[in-house]
Amino acid sequence: GVLSACWRKAQKVQNTKSWICLDGPVASSCLDSISMVNKTLTLPSGEQLALRSNMSLLLECGDTSTASPLALASCGIVFMDDTVVGWESLKEIWLSSRPKDEVKCLDRCFRRFIGPVSKFLETQTHP
Repeated sequence: GVLSACWRKAQKVQNTKSWICLDGPVASSCLDSISMVNKTLTLPSGEQLALRSNMSLLLECGDTSTASPLALASCGIVFMDDTVVGWESLKEIWLSSRPKDEVKCLDRCFRRFIGPVSKFLETQTHP
């Protein structure tokens, strides 16, 4: 599937940090096939793909209601409620890592575009 294809592609990269980012509902079968203890992805065929030291896996999901307790216990779970931690604090952290000559322009772009779009999505759309 898509996950194993991305995983294999990331394994081929040697000297660069690779991130595999999954956004959306996470099936319990997917979480159960990822072992953070052994740092492997076990495919239905039994093949195991290693998570190398230059690879990171990020799962962004709305809830973990379908995940087994074992799967949740083996992953590092960070819950960030969007009513407490908004996009602005994430922007500030990211901007602090950027070169100073970029920060002013990027901050202006965030305030001009991201803020209004985010507000529109919160108030005018429904999931």
